[in-house]
Amino acid sequence: MQVTDLKAILDYEHNEQWLAALNCYKGIWDHNPTDDVAIRYCFFCWYLIWQWEQIDFPGEDISFEAKITVDNRMGISKAELEHTLSSIACGYSNNFQIEYKCILVHLKRLIPYATSTTTSTANSYYNTDIFNDYSGPDAGDCMNFASQAIYAGFSGSNNLTSVNAGTAPQDTVGIAAGQPNAAQTKWYAKPASTYWAWTSCGYFRDYIDYSVTDTETRLRAVKKTITASSDFSEVGTANLIGSIIHVNGNKPLGHAVIVNNATGTARNQIYFTAHSPNAKNLNLAEEYSGQMVSIRPTYFYDVTTCTGANTSHTFSSTNSKCARCGYVRTYIIPTLLTPMAKNTQITLTARTNHTVSSISMSVKNPNGATTNLGTVTNTNSISKVYTPTVAAHPNDLYTVTVTAVSADGVTTSSTWTFRTY
Repeated sequence: MQVTDLKAILDYEHNEQWLAALNCYKGIWDHNPTDDVAIRYCFFCWYLIWQWEQIDFPGEDISFEAKITVDNRMGISKAELEHTLSSIACGYSNNFQIEYKCILVHLKRLIPYATSTTTSTANSYYNTDIFNDYSGPDAGDCMNFASQAIYAGFSGSNNLTSVNAGTAPQDTVGIAAGQPNAAQTKWYAKPASTYWAWTSCGYFRDYIDYSVTDTETRLRAVKKTITASSDFSEVGTANLIGSIIHVNGNKPLGHAVIVNNATGTARNQIYFTAHSPNAKNLNLAEEYSGQMVSIRPTYFYDVTTCTGANTSHTFSSTNSKCARCGYVRTYIIPTLLTPMAKNTQITLTARTNHTVSSISMSVKNPNGATTNLGTVTNTNSISKVYTPTVAAHPNDLYTVTVTAVSADGVTTSSTWTFRTY
């Protein structure tokens, strides 16, 4: 980068002429893509992303609320900034010094945190348009995030129809009698309420306490109270991963985090991911102290009673629908994926709980194009290879849909997503 070019950019930045500075960076990068330019250009993009809601562009008349949701402000696109940072950090390789590469990749990884507000734009990284946002002035969205993770872990379908209908593994039935508060006896995502077990840490713990029988539809879990001076040895290292931990937030035990890694049972050996505020792979001991509650989901028990002549359903070996009452028993269990590398062949798999007539699989890429991967017959599993090729953006998802058709013609579908980098 020439001294004159650098001085011009510094003057633009000092005077908050952000569009002029951006255009200057673009021109220099197109003609002279060096390590020095890459670092400065990426940090400039990252700074604008980080300060998107705080920056006032000269001549702009826009409310703070509008800043949160709008993509293009005074000729600068937030999506373009994110794309530039991602493409340079992961795609530029002109004899790049490893120290520079590490810095750029780190900046790229910070994008979700730079955009972590309680807005629909930030929440789209996990909420999309399927689940509600329950954040507000007196409550966060943390338990909603944790409930979504549990739902996905028990093979809940990531489509609007299933979520809106309260399809298992959601509990819209509750406990038949004996508990005065319905909010504590059901666990499902919609319609919106801040007082249900799906969204409230306290109500979720109550729900688990009431889940003591397999005679009703329930999410079952093992709950342990961890005193301020104790580690998690009572839970065990193997049982920690995937568990929900309630820690002190705005209220005692009012914040939910999810354990994504554990190398032991000491608090400084446990790492968590969370939302509202967003967190990824943070050390538990460094962030929280005091009393905690560990909740390890174990299984979801779906109880249905045949309304026909008998109390038990009647199925043939391959049929999905009960011959007496019409209850459909088929469900699909996908193999969920961690973020996958673009242009790398991956294997997508799913299975059904009994043999069906056919299973088909398709993938919709972030641009909306759908690829049909094929159909298998007379089986209870499907496995297909696929190569994601669309340039990865922070909020881009590939959507996998599996459809099973039973011998009696009943169709069951399940949807899930994966991300690329």
